[in-house]
Amino acid sequence: RSASFYHSVYLPTKFAADYRINTIAAKVREKEILRDEGLKLMSEPLYIEKNLVNYFIKRLKLSKIQYKDIMEQKKRYYNLFWKMQRDKNVHHLL
Repeated sequence: RSASFYHSVYLPTKFAADYRINTIAAKVREKEILRDEGLKLMSEPLYIEKNLVNYFIKRLKLSKIQYKDIMEQKKRYYNLFWKMQRDKNVHHLL
């Protein structure tokens, strides 16, 4: 269920990333579906399993307000943390 949450809720909500395009594009390239069918599939809303978000809120022991705050926070990327660690180490040497 964590992969489902990650791909159908977290990435699309937090980063506007829809990874269905990888699978659909591969099917179009391999001529399993037509391009128009692929575009139609991409235009459909993501399927989110019923109660998936509530399951994760409960599993992570968050309130609905805490979850909402986390999901609405400014985007942060991995390289930010690397830079923070690098800067911390540089300041330690000074």
